[in-house]
Amino acid sequence: MVRELDIPPGQHIPAGGLRAQVHSACGTGKTLTAATAARRMVPQGRGLVVVPTLDLLTQTVRAWQQVGHVGPSVAVCPLQDDPELDAMDVRCTTIPVQLSLWHETGPVTIYATYASLGAARQNGRGLRRRTRPAEG
Repeated sequence: MVRELDIPPGQHIPAGGLRAQVHSACGTGKTLTAATAARRMVPQGRGLVVVPTLDLLTQTVRAWQQVGHVGPSVAVCPLQDDPELDAMDVRCTTIPVQLSLWHETGPVTIYATYASLGAARQNGRGLRRRTRPAEG
């Protein structure tokens, strides 16, 4: 999967972004595959992870952190008082302006549900317009 999504050094991410789908049975490691691929591709970058439910959002954050995504994280969801997300040092908001204030620049992993994607998308311009640094 990483090879198919690779961006040569100095090249821009396409305007539509990079996307991949992994189809596999439950419990076979789709979340870990995605987290590992993202960590290899943009270890200090900005990423958006979209999941269908709030329960899966918390589970996904936990799995991504286990793989090594330990930098700044924010969840675009209404779980501001969730003790599990708080313990994982994940801020929560559904307000696009707040998301921008927290993470306008620099590395961040943004987790969102399909329902909250509108708020994440309003701030998503900064996720797509990054170039991959030249290796060397």
